Amino acid sequence: MAELLADLLSCAPGVPGAQAAERTLRRYPFSAGTAAALAAALVVLVLCGRLSTAAHWAEGLAVAAEERDLTVWHAVFTSLAAEIALRRGALEQAERFGRSALGILPAEGWGVLIGLPIATLLQARTELGRLNQAQELLNLPVPTSCRTPPPDCPTSEPVAVTTWPVASRSPPWPTSSPSATS
Repeated sequence: MAELLADLLSCAPGVPGAQAAERTLRRYPFSAGTAAALAAALVVLVLCGRLSTAAHWAEGLAVAAEERDLTVWHAVFTSLAAEIALRRGALEQAERFGRSALGILPAEGWGVLIGLPIATLLQARTELGRLNQAQELLNLPVPTSCRTPPPDCPTSEPVAVTTWPVASRSPPWPTSSPSATS
């Protein structure tokens, strides 16, 4: 796995990230051992704006994960397919993939990654004008794994959140920003 990530992240000078990502996706066959690196390569394609290519890979990887009974990766790649559809403006497809991703894996199985399909569904439903369905997502209970910040987070106190924070609320962590100096 380390070799895959190194291949993806250490591009030769003049080789754009999208090319390295595609090379990684073509070079390494899908398996439980390569799934994380392939997901990282897929994210690179998305961030580089290679959405058609990313959509092709996301859907194929989701099928491969399902065929191998790798439920978590099936859910992750389906969720990435939802995000890609959303970025392409295919709102109905994004909503469908997002719902599917949440149906593949129970909420407690996602850990902090549950934010990806929830955020994608929230945006798709909002843009589709399905505001009541979008609101329902904001009322979902937050999994326990999402309530405690990582050890290096600025606060050591557990985050007391029982539903997904709404944008108008203050975040449950310190928000002091460094003062600008000239």
